Amino acid sequence: MIHLHTRSCYTLLESTLTIEQIIQAARNSGQTAVALTEKNVMFSAMTFIHQAIQADLKPIIGLETVLEMDQSKISVILYAKNNQGLSGLFELSSLLGLREQKILTKSEVQKYMEDLIVLTSGVDETIEQMIVQGDNEQLILLFEEMQEMNPDFFIAIALNDSPRQKHENITLKTIAQSISIPTLALSRIDYLNKEDHLALRLLQAIDAQKNIQDPSLHVRAHRYWRTPEEMELLYEADDLQMTDTIASMIHLKLPLESSTLPVFESRSKGNATSEEYLRALCKAGLQKRLNGRIQDLYSRRLDYELDMISKMGFCDYFLIVWDFIRYGRSKNILIGPGRGSAAGSLVAYCLGITHIDPVTANLLFERFLNPERISMPDIDTDIPDDRRDEIIRYVADKYGVDKTAHIVTFATLKARMAIRDTARALNIHVRDADQMCALLGKDPKITLKEAYENNRAFRNLVESRKTFRTLFEYASKIEGLPRHISVHAAGIILSGKPISHYAPLVDAGMAIPAVQFTMEHLEEIGLIKFDFLGLKNLSVIDSMNQMIKMRHGQKLDLFHLPLNDSKVYRILKNADTLGVFQLESDGMRQLIRKYQPENFEDIAAILALYRPGPMKNIGLFLEAKKRSRKRSKTVNTTLHPLLDPILSETGGVFLYQEQIMLAAQTIGGFSLAQADSLRKAMSKKNRELMDSYQNLFIEGAREKNIPQEKAKEIFEVMERFAHYGFNKSHSYAYALIVYQMAYIKANFSLEFYLCNLDSCIGSASKSSAFLNECRSRKIRVLGVDINHSNLSYCIEGETVLRMPLTILKGMGSLLASKIIEERKLNGPYKDLFSTLARLIAIGISSANFETLIKAGAFDCFGFYRAGLLGSLERLIQYGRMVRVEGEGVLFSFDAVSPPMVEQKKESRMERTWMEKESYGFYLSDHPAIQWRNQYPGARSIRQIRQEIGNVETAGILKSVKIHKTKKGQDMAFAILEDENETIDLAIMPDLYSYLQSRGLLETMHGIHILGRKDQNRNSILVNRFDVLN
Repeated sequence: MIHLHTRSCYTLLESTLTIEQIIQAARNSGQTAVALTEKNVMFSAMTFIHQAIQADLKPIIGLETVLEMDQSKISVILYAKNNQGLSGLFELSSLLGLREQKILTKSEVQKYMEDLIVLTSGVDETIEQMIVQGDNEQLILLFEEMQEMNPDFFIAIALNDSPRQKHENITLKTIAQSISIPTLALSRIDYLNKEDHLALRLLQAIDAQKNIQDPSLHVRAHRYWRTPEEMELLYEADDLQMTDTIASMIHLKLPLESSTLPVFESRSKGNATSEEYLRALCKAGLQKRLNGRIQDLYSRRLDYELDMISKMGFCDYFLIVWDFIRYGRSKNILIGPGRGSAAGSLVAYCLGITHIDPVTANLLFERFLNPERISMPDIDTDIPDDRRDEIIRYVADKYGVDKTAHIVTFATLKARMAIRDTARALNIHVRDADQMCALLGKDPKITLKEAYENNRAFRNLVESRKTFRTLFEYASKIEGLPRHISVHAAGIILSGKPISHYAPLVDAGMAIPAVQFTMEHLEEIGLIKFDFLGLKNLSVIDSMNQMIKMRHGQKLDLFHLPLNDSKVYRILKNADTLGVFQLESDGMRQLIRKYQPENFEDIAAILALYRPGPMKNIGLFLEAKKRSRKRSKTVNTTLHPLLDPILSETGGVFLYQEQIMLAAQTIGGFSLAQADSLRKAMSKKNRELMDSYQNLFIEGAREKNIPQEKAKEIFEVMERFAHYGFNKSHSYAYALIVYQMAYIKANFSLEFYLCNLDSCIGSASKSSAFLNECRSRKIRVLGVDINHSNLSYCIEGETVLRMPLTILKGMGSLLASKIIEERKLNGPYKDLFSTLARLIAIGISSANFETLIKAGAFDCFGFYRAGLLGSLERLIQYGRMVRVEGEGVLFSFDAVSPPMVEQKKESRMERTWMEKESYGFYLSDHPAIQWRNQYPGARSIRQIRQEIGNVETAGILKSVKIHKTKKGQDMAFAILEDENETIDLAIMPDLYSYLQSRGLLETMHGIHILGRKDQNRNSILVNRFDVLN
C-alpha cells in the first residue's frame, strides 16, 4: 500500500509536513515509493525527487487541482507517469501559478494526458452532491468523460473514517464497477501525527488572520499519516492494492530534461558565430583599453581566456552580459565596476563588464572559471537600485517574457514571527509576545528550542505562566515552516526555450514570473542565473554625479579618476568615512585608523580584512604591514624569497585567495586551475583532498630545490590562511566604488551631503549623523520652510542646503506634492492666514499643521512656534470659515477677521524638543551639546567609543531595563543618547537602589554620567549619575 495523496508544507499554510518527514514516514511504513501531491504548486518537487531517490524510494509527483469538464468542475490529482508527464505538470502548474482562478480547463490538460494518470481527489463537492441527490446517470456521464479523456483514470475511495462518507463510498464504488473504472484507497495527509491537526488549525488561522477557535476555519481531523494496519481497517484490500498498481505505472528518473542558454543575436553580430563575435569584441575592447599599445602578455592571456570560454561553451553567456550592460550604459545607467571573481577575467575587462585591469592587479582568471572544474560562470552586475527594473525589462523584452524569470524564495516562520503570529491567533496580548521576543536576543537565526535550552531568562519566562507555556508550545509546532513566497534579491533566470517546460512558474507580484524551484536546483535543469544586484550606493553616486554636472558643467569620469588624490587618503586616514560605501561602521573606522591607507591597494586590503574570517588576522596583518612600511616596499616574508613578490602588497602575509593560488603555482609547480582546486579544498577543509595536494606540492617544490620541511611549512601556512582568505578580485572591484565615493566627498562635499541626505530620508539616525557632520564642515542646512522646501533636499545660493517637506514625520510624498503643487499654481504662501486657508483646502490636517509648526515651516511669517500651537484651533477654524462655496477653490478673507495669535515664545529647550518630535532628530541644537558645555570633561559618545578607562559624557536617558544579579539584587541596563548615537550603560545595585528610591531613573530626562569603559566592552559602568534640567 502506498499513500498517494500527501501535501507538504509547501502547499503554503495548508500542511505541516516537511519533505524530510514525508520521506521518513514512507520508510517507516515500509513503502517502496513515496508520493508528493501539492495543491496547484510544485515548489518542493525537485527537493522531493532528490531526497526520495537518496532514500531508495521511487518518487511519485502529483498535482492536486480543479479541472473544468464540459458540464461540471471536479477536484483531481494529476500524476506524472514519466519525465515527459512531469514537464506537463510543470506547464499546468505554471498556468495555475500565473492566474487568479486556480482552475484548469479540459482543453488545457488534454495534450498532456498520454503521460499522466488522473485520480479524483477523494474530497469533491460535485461528486458528493450527485451521490446525495441520487443523480447516478449524471455522475456516470462525468466519469465516462474523464475516462475518454484519459484511459488511466481512477476513482478515489476516501474518508472512510466518516460513517456518512463510507456509506456514500459504497454507492461510488458500485457506480465505478458498473462502468469498469478502477477504484483505489486514498487518505489525504496534511500532517504527521493525530495531534498535529491543532498546528494545522493554527497555520490556517494565521493565513486567514482569524482566531484559532473561529468556526469558519475548516481543518479536517484524521488527516495524519496512517499506518498500513490502520488503512486495512478502513479500506478494502483491492482498493489498497490498486495504490501499488498505480505506483508501478510511474517512472521518474534523474536527470530531468535540461534547457540551454539563449543564443545571443544582434544586428551587429551578423552571420558570425557567438565565438567569432566575442573574439572580435574582445580584440576591439583590448585596443581601446590599452590605447592601441598591446603588450604580448595581454594578447596571450586574452587568447587563453577566450579559448577556455569557448571550450566550456560560455560564449553566449558573456555576450548576454555584455549586451545588457551595454544597453544600461546607453541609457545612462551607472553600472558598477564589477564584483566577485569575474573581475579576474581579462575578457570581462575588455568587454566593459568590469573596470579593474586584472593583469596589473594580478587577478586570476582561474579563480573565476576553472577549466578543471566546469561550472557555470557567475557574473554579478551591480545596478543602481532605482533603475534595476529597466535592465530586467530590457532582458525580458529581448529574450521573451516566457524565457525570463525571477527565482522564488520563502519567508519562513522564524522564532520571532512564529511567536507573534501565534499570539495573534491565540488572542494572547501583544505585550506578552513582545516580552518573549525581547528575550530571544539579537541572533536572527536562533530557534525557540535553542533559546529554551540555552537562555535561562527565556526559559524562566516560558515556565512562569500558562500563557507563556501555551504560546511557546504552539509557536514551536509551526516554527521553521514556510509562510509566503518572495523572490531572490538579485537572480534572474534566462532560458533558450520557454521556462515552463523545465520548471513551473508562479506570479510573485513582479513584472515577470518566478521559477517555483529554489536556486540550488536550477543549474541541473539548465536554467542559468544572472545576478542583477540593486545597489543603493550606485544610485547615490549617480545622483551626486548628476548634481556635479548641473553645478560644474561636466560629469566625473568615475572609472578614470586619479587614484592618488591626497585629499581622498586624508579623509580615509582620519576615518572620515560617513556616507562612504562599506566604510561607515565603527569597527571599520577603527581598522582604517590603525591601517592608515596610503594607496588603492590598501583600500582593497581593508575591505578584505573586515570580513568574518580574515578579521581574526587583523592584528597579525597590521603588525606585518607596519614592519614592511618601516623597512621598504620590498618585503622578506621569512617563508621563502619566491613568495616575496606575491606577498609584498600585504606586508608579507597571506590575505587573498589569489595569493594562495599563486604560491601553489610558484612553489609547488601547480597549474592555476590546480591551484584553484587546492584553494577550494583548503577553504572547505577537505582533509583527504588536501593531503593528496600536499604531496604534489612537496614534489613540485623539490624540483625547485626547496627542502621538504620548508615546503611543508609553506603549505601549512597557506592552509591556515586559506580558511580566512578573501577574494582579491571582489576587493579590488569594490575598492573602486569606495574610492569614487571618497573622491566625491573630498572634492565635491556639498553634492556628497545633499545626495546622501536625500538617500536617508525616513531614517532619523542617519539623517542626524549627516547633519551633524555638515555642521562640523561649516555647511549650513536650513530646516523646512513652507515656501522653499521641495520633495528632496535642494541647494540655496552656493553653499546652503534646504531640507525637504518629506523629512517630516507623517508628511509623505503625496501630501508634500500637494503643498508644492499649490505653491506652483497659485504662487508663494504670502502670510500665515491665507496659507492656512490654502492648505486646509488641499486637505492638510490639524496634525500636519502641528508638525509643520513644530518643524519651523511657518517661522517665515514671524510668529513664535509656541504661540502658533496655542492658537492652532482658532486658526484652523478661521481657515475653514474664509472658504467660499463655488466653482474651484475660492476665499473671502474680508468676510472674517483673522484671530489673534498668542505671543507665547518657546524656550530654547522647548524648540529643541519640538524639532525632535517633528523631524525625528534634533535639528538646530541637541540638548546633549548644551549639557556637555556645562561639563568641560564631558565628551560625545562617538569620542568615548575610542577611549578606555574613565569617561564622562551627557545625553538623554532613552530606556531603562531592570535586571537581577546572581545574588538576586536589582540593577539596571540603560541606553544613553546624544546628538549622534547611543551607548549602553550598566548601573550596579547600590547606585541603582539610590537612584530608584529618589525617582531619578525617568526616561527622556537629561543625565550627566561618569563611569568606566573597559577595552572589551562597548558600554559604560556608571559610577556617578546626575539628572539635568
